[in-house]
Amino acid sequence: MRKPIPKSCYQNYERIDSKRYTQNCLEAVQQNAAKGAHIGSSVKWTLFLFELLALGITSLLGINLRNERRRQLFEN
Repeated sequence: MRKPIPKSCYQNYERIDSKRYTQNCLEAVQQNAAKGAHIGSSVKWTLFLFELLALGITSLLGINLRNERRRQLFEN
């Protein structure tokens, strides 16, 4: 009863002997998952900072427009 080696034990899931992980398969999969988590975390923080920047800009724009309307009321 010989079972095939799972695709997760190969780099890029290609069943080529030269691309098979030489270390423990579970460790290799965990390392790749950790790399993916780090990239995902970086993307999340970048989007969070971009949203904060957008919030700051819209707040300043809203304050400037409100002040401009108030000045127009006094001019008329």
